[in-house]
Amino acid sequence: MNGEGLQLAPGHVYWLIDALYLAEIVEEAARLDRHELVESARRLFEWNPTPFARFELPAANDLYELRVADIVFGDEMDPAYAAQPLHYFSTDAAVLLVIAEMYVPLLIERGFTYEALLECQPSEQPYHESFSGQYWQQLTTKFAPHTAGLIYCPGMNAGFDFIGSGFYRLRLSTSPEA
Repeated sequence: MNGEGLQLAPGHVYWLIDALYLAEIVEEAARLDRHELVESARRLFEWNPTPFARFELPAANDLYELRVADIVFGDEMDPAYAAQPLHYFSTDAAVLLVIAEMYVPLLIERGFTYEALLECQPSEQPYHESFSGQYWQQLTTKFAPHTAGLIYCPGMNAGFDFIGSGFYRLRLSTSPEA
């Protein structure tokens, strides 16, 4: 919410996806091939070659800290794009979800919506000023600890590359080019 890091469980494959794009995937769920979820979800975005990043955190003893500073401006001409195109993503809403891939089908089944995520009830104020914490907890109640998180764009002049909609690269410290 304010540039702090997310603690992620190692040993999982994750999606880093714009909340709007996940909502689009949910709306088009009937067109998805559940056995080829990654490829069929990407095909829904014919206009966008990078609708979400996909990355794996190797098994380790400690949690991995994903920092907002790890989200940097992307460039299709960068050699890193050719080496690891799955670490690139686009965003329109600047509200990102980091989800262990094994839980993406569950979010689809539960009918994730962008609007419900942003509908913050007065009872949730002042802590959850941007998101509905109740909705998020309802969605992720069966998830293992540290396998899902939210990233909200910190905005201009926050000291991060991630300032809103655009094309970005996820720079992982587990990657050789990080």
